[in-house]
Amino acid sequence: LTFSGAHASADLEGIRAFKLVSEISSSSVNNSFSSILKAGMMYTLKPVDSLYVALESDAVCSFDNTNSELIFDGIQWKVETKWQILSDMYVSLNGKQFISFVSEKPNYFFAGLNLGFSF
Repeated sequence: LTFSGAHASADLEGIRAFKLVSEISSSSVNNSFSSILKAGMMYTLKPVDSLYVALESDAVCSFDNTNSELIFDGIQWKVETKWQILSDMYVSLNGKQFISFVSEKPNYFFAGLNLGFSF
């Protein structure tokens, strides 16, 4: 179980590393990758050796420079599973959604299925 937080800012001091802020949350605020605060938790488990499951949820806020206030934009969740079928083949399924609490910011949903081979 992991608790995490990240802040993204593009100020005059240069752009700081903010890879912990996901693409789905950054596209929900006015300035992409700017003035975003994200905090949440993640839980991972391996019920069997060949199966990995990760669950994540976050609260996403942005800073409004005009009014100098922190705005609660919404929440996001993510579920990811990976099944290692053979040593060189896996199947992965993931889904994530941003749920906006601000009327002018849209909701986003993404789902993916990956099949990987190594040779």
